[in-house]
Amino acid sequence: MRDWRRLGAWLALIAALLIAAPSDGRAQGSKALAVQADPNCPDSSDTPSTLGHYVGVAFRALTSDPSRPLPPPCLLVAVSQSPAIPASVFTQSINLADAWLKLHPGDPIVLESKLILLSRSLRYGEIPSAFEYLIAADSQRATLDAYRIVLGSAQRAADTAAMLRYL
Repeated sequence: MRDWRRLGAWLALIAALLIAAPSDGRAQGSKALAVQADPNCPDSSDTPSTLGHYVGVAFRALTSDPSRPLPPPCLLVAVSQSPAIPASVFTQSINLADAWLKLHPGDPIVLESKLILLSRSLRYGEIPSAFEYLIAADSQRATLDAYRIVLGSAQRAADTAAMLRYL
């Protein structure tokens, strides 16, 4: 039942965008878009297995047809913050984040989620470059937690130069 409501919400969002779009192609009503996008995001009632299902469906859709729309970044945020997610879901989420970043380079929300996902999937070699992209996109995201992730990855990789650079 929940999937049908989400599908209905997506269709309503698309219809609202088509109706509200001006004929010259300029965007309008970005505040209304942000409010209407909230029902498509996972909430506290979504279990880790439900999040894994959403990511799996989105990943299969991406691999079968890359021109399909990607899930909203809030799904990646929810997966990165969920306590019990299988490693395969992390890998699929990282691939979805990479696809999102190809379309929207420098999106700090997705970059921060990718940093956490890389850490949780034990891909320590990729964390420093993800951290650098995150800081380049939004220096406000250079939080203590982000520094802990990048320092921990440098320590696990025995990269003393990176440890000194981030200290």
